[in-house]
Amino acid sequence: MVGKVNISPATYELVADFLLCEYCGRIPAKNKGELDVYFVQSLRPELRHNHQPHLPNGEFSHRYAALHPQPGPS
Repeated sequence: MVGKVNISPATYELVADFLLCEYCGRIPAKNKGELDVYFVQSLRPELRHNHQPHLPNGEFSHRYAALHPQPGPS
C-alpha cells in the first residue's frame, strides 16, 4: 500500500502500547512466502498532543523513557 507504514507481527508486539495498528491480513513477500502485516494508523489517543494523531505528548515520552532508561552518571 502506498503511503502506509506496514509492520510485522513482531514489531506490532513492540509498538502496540504506543500505536494504533490495523491488521491487514497476509501479503506475499519476496523469498518468504506470505507474511502477516499490520498498518500503523496513529498514536494511541491518550498519547497524542492536542489530539494530533502523529504528535506525541508528555505521557508518550514518560512511557518511552521507562522502557529505555538512560544510564546515570558514573
